[in-house]
Amino acid sequence: MPIHQRQRGFKKTPGCAENLAIIKNLHKRAKQMKSGLAAVFIDLARAFDTVAHDLILRVLQAKKVDKLITNLIRSCYTGSTTQLKTSKGLTDLITLKSGVKQGDPLSPSLFNLALDPLLYTLDRECTGVEFGDDQAIKSLAYADDLVLVGEDWSDIQRALNVLTVYLETVGLAANPEKCFSFFLSTIPGHLLGPVEGVTVVEPVEQLKDLLEKLGRAELKPSQKIALLRQFMIPTVTYKADHGDLKVGKLREMDKLIRKKVKQWLHLEGHTTDGIIYSKFSDGGLNITKLESQILATRTRRLLSLRVSEDPTTNTLVGEGASKREVERAWKTLTGSLPRSSVDDLNIKEISSERIKRKEFDKWTKHTWQGSGKRYRQLDKEHGLKLVSSGLVISSSCVGSTQLHTDRTHRREGEQDCWRRH
Repeated sequence: MPIHQRQRGFKKTPGCAENLAIIKNLHKRAKQMKSGLAAVFIDLARAFDTVAHDLILRVLQAKKVDKLITNLIRSCYTGSTTQLKTSKGLTDLITLKSGVKQGDPLSPSLFNLALDPLLYTLDRECTGVEFGDDQAIKSLAYADDLVLVGEDWSDIQRALNVLTVYLETVGLAANPEKCFSFFLSTIPGHLLGPVEGVTVVEPVEQLKDLLEKLGRAELKPSQKIALLRQFMIPTVTYKADHGDLKVGKLREMDKLIRKKVKQWLHLEGHTTDGIIYSKFSDGGLNITKLESQILATRTRRLLSLRVSEDPTTNTLVGEGASKREVERAWKTLTGSLPRSSVDDLNIKEISSERIKRKEFDKWTKHTWQGSGKRYRQLDKEHGLKLVSSGLVISSSCVGSTQLHTDRTHRREGEQDCWRRH
């Protein structure tokens, strides 16, 4: 059954990233055209628990869903009861008249249907932000998170009035603590938001703090590397990606990570970066290089949004700014500008596999440390092990990494050189 095109939750789309890209481009467009932009971000309180069952059934009937399917859904919710266990035993049966079932694969679609009337009413009653050839956008939705947009505050007030009536009618409510707004005007430009303001923690500072805490932890080097790779880097990646962190900042973050990794593993400062970024199977530590990974992720996302089937997304994200962004990222990742149209690029050229292989190739071409790749292999059952003259020897993470960078062999070679002279 069709869902309003501005609802991006629980769909096979970039979802949240797509809505963020639209808001970003609305903001850029407002600055370029010197027009106003107002937005209110709404979070619905306990939305999945409070959506009324009769609302779901009314929407199914309004959309003329097959009667058999409608009756099956009605049978799942009609007569639902629960009991509470107390110190005096079980309570009487409590009839459930709201909330979608947890764990039911149908629940996300039913919840989207419950918000559909609101999104369509906003389309009818509000002006929104106009762009392109008679196109306009009035709202954005990702499951229970809504954004109301307009070019002036009077239009936003109409949207808020529609929202208030709808929530009161269906028994839903907003969560004021998680709602905020802004209004950009031409003269003078100003930002309206929560009274206490919005506190933003920069990803670089967040990463510094996390690395310092991890460095002080009484853990083995291999444990620190595992926590860094599996938890800390993912923690800052999302904000760095969608916060449009510049390349310079991403490189700064990569530098911080390399410095700490080399410190934990007692590696020399000039140790090749290849051992840090290469895959396990190539003898590396398989740590994400934020600059390459985030630029590649942004580029793949922009390329997919530029050819989106949704006309609003296609128009807003497919403007010239996104094309230039793709070209710059492509040059950083591959070393050259695209030879064809950005829409004809082969995204396999910037896949994670290609990025890791590129780092490995740099490593193998290193005069001293490149040959070290011969001394370590990945054993799936026993983890990392050293390989020397056909004899597999268990070793510590620090020792194996040092040998893998040819640190031991280089020192022996330097000693031989001194003996000869």
